[in-house]
Amino acid sequence: MQKSHIYILVVSVILIILGVMAFVVLRPGLQKSEEIIPPLVRSNTVATTTSVNQDCVSTDLDNSVTILNDNWAIKGNFVYGINFQDYDKKIGKLFCVLGASSNTFKILGSIYAEDGNNIYRFDYDPYNGNSAKILEDADRDSFTVINDFFAKDKKKVYFSGYSGYSDFADSALSASDPRYFEVLSNRYAKDNSSVYVVICYEGCVIDKIDANPNTFRVINDIYTADKDRVYCYGKNGDGIPKIVVVEGVNLSTFISDPSIKWNIDYGKGPDAYDKYNQYKKCKKYVPGY
Repeated sequence: MQKSHIYILVVSVILIILGVMAFVVLRPGLQKSEEIIPPLVRSNTVATTTSVNQDCVSTDLDNSVTILNDNWAIKGNFVYGINFQDYDKKIGKLFCVLGASSNTFKILGSIYAEDGNNIYRFDYDPYNGNSAKILEDADRDSFTVINDFFAKDKKKVYFSGYSGYSDFADSALSASDPRYFEVLSNRYAKDNSSVYVVICYEGCVIDKIDANPNTFRVINDIYTADKDRVYCYGKNGDGIPKIVVVEGVNLSTFISDPSIKWNIDYGKGPDAYDKYNQYKKCKKYVPGY
């Protein structure tokens, strides 16, 4: 055998020996590395999130339910809103108020509620069922319920009426300064720039009246006035309530009984007067017609 062949053979054997030694030395490290950073295909971990009431399911209204008022209820560890099907017989369905803690939940009036973390609003919907939502931006320390429709905190004014419309109303009230917001009656409110009316017809919505907030006053459930006009809570041609201006009124002498209610039929006869005319249901009244 030539010397060159012997040399090549010796070098090959040495390389093989060095490779085996390197594998023996590095293998434990490779195994350890594989254990620390396992391939993604080996992972069975699933990311999960938890929230209060996450296991809550809708259920029937029954004797095991603690009814807080016409809108809110607690059953076991869960907070519910109520969809009454027969109010007198207390038959209905409960829907979950997700995020609410039964341990700290308490009602604020009839529409609003709070727990240790959030403010909640109940919204009516006679067609799709009632709902409840968290008022994300509400300031809990300054939040105050004014009546069944309105609430406010140091930042804004809130309205609750018809589900789906309440968010729009919040937007409509976004320019209202809560420092000057004032409820005048169950139907009317004002701030330093606008006058608002709550109109109810299969749910309640809020609208603005083109009136002077500085001189606006409530006469009764039907009539209001400012320095220029008399307004009436009437109806349009489809029978849906709306605010109309009473034409031809003598402002300085206009009177109407403060106890008159919009939804009561007082029969024949006028419901308002001025020096020159009589009025009924937003229009001039002519006896016998």
